[in-house]
Amino acid sequence: MKLTNTSIKALKSKAQNYWTWDDSAGRNTGRLGLKVYPSGKKTFSFRYFKNGKPLFIGLGAFPEVSLSDARSKAKEYSLQLSQGLCPKTILAEAEEQRQLAAQKQAEEDREGSLQQLFVYYTDRMKAAGKRTYNQVLRDLEKEVYPVISPDTKARDVKREQLVRVLGLMIHRGAKTQSNRVRSYLQAAFNAGLKHDNDPANMNSDILFGIDHNPVSAIPRQSNAERALDRVLTESELRDFLGRIRTGEFATTTQFACLLMIYSGGQRPYEVINSRWEDVDLTSNDWLIPASLSKNGKDHVVPITPDLKRLLMTLHDLTGHTPYLIPNRVEPTEPGRTDSLARSFTRYCNKYSVDKFTPRDIRRTCKTLMTRHNLSTKEVRDRLHNHALDDVSNKHYNRHDYRVEKEDLLVRWNDWISKL
Repeated sequence: MKLTNTSIKALKSKAQNYWTWDDSAGRNTGRLGLKVYPSGKKTFSFRYFKNGKPLFIGLGAFPEVSLSDARSKAKEYSLQLSQGLCPKTILAEAEEQRQLAAQKQAEEDREGSLQQLFVYYTDRMKAAGKRTYNQVLRDLEKEVYPVISPDTKARDVKREQLVRVLGLMIHRGAKTQSNRVRSYLQAAFNAGLKHDNDPANMNSDILFGIDHNPVSAIPRQSNAERALDRVLTESELRDFLGRIRTGEFATTTQFACLLMIYSGGQRPYEVINSRWEDVDLTSNDWLIPASLSKNGKDHVVPITPDLKRLLMTLHDLTGHTPYLIPNRVEPTEPGRTDSLARSFTRYCNKYSVDKFTPRDIRRTCKTLMTRHNLSTKEVRDRLHNHALDDVSNKHYNRHDYRVEKEDLLVRWNDWISKL
């Protein structure tokens, strides 16, 4: 019979499966059939014979697959038979090619990109408690992506491309920063190498496929790094304080500078990332928690009367945010140390002052405390939360030095007020 939509719809189910066959156009070219199940389900199949045995290719259920589509597919298979080909063999070969292509695509998708390498590396920094992971990621993105697309597979990055990244930085006068970015790149590719060679990552969703570190052959720029020895003179510190108080900086930057100075030189990162929940204006303790401090230990900064006045005034301005020094764009996030550093650079350029950075404030405070014999070296080290790893301090000395640190800070604040 000639299958039609009407005749197919009219077919009734029976107790057993049965077939209805479409009229064939010729011999040995196969035939379109419809199988009717007791449930009423109807499915198309193409049947042909090979070596006297019937072979079936399912075409789908009616009406999801239309009669027209089923007949078109049957015609395609009939043509293959007329050419001496086996439709099932062709289908099997096509499926094998599809699976190979899918496997190849899956392998390519698994190969980590340069962007994924940078994120993996900085995520590891974060997990290890490194505070600068965000800045490192920003520096890599800023310097590398204009030259190398972030979608580039990490294994395909060439040494010549990285030479160009660093060369452009050197050309614009950023030789010191080029050394830092080179270090970040070398560490990132080393992290990728270690990741792939770690048996624990055998089934990882991402493998970078790096077989060598392309940064290793790129030399550092000699004489680019200067020793960290800048200390402000007393007159420079006096001028700096005077200009801060007369509005030289944005308000939050002004307070960040004053807090660093009046706290005796606490680290810029720790000041900017301090939270109000860690400042107790009743007990006069400012806690820099282990999660924030450089040496991974809780550190208490006694709040002197001068510091308290600063903090109370600042609380009126930023107390509604989590941080003492919030980000001006995103107040729920801390301020940025690179923004603070740029403010210092502008200050130095404006007043023709030898360049100094926020970190130099810490060195200046400690140097001047030492010069004017304000307390002992041990107390100064405690105030700056230096890691004291000698046997005595590491295992036996449990004194918290709070009283001594407060006495030092009061003396320091008094000395500052006389500048």
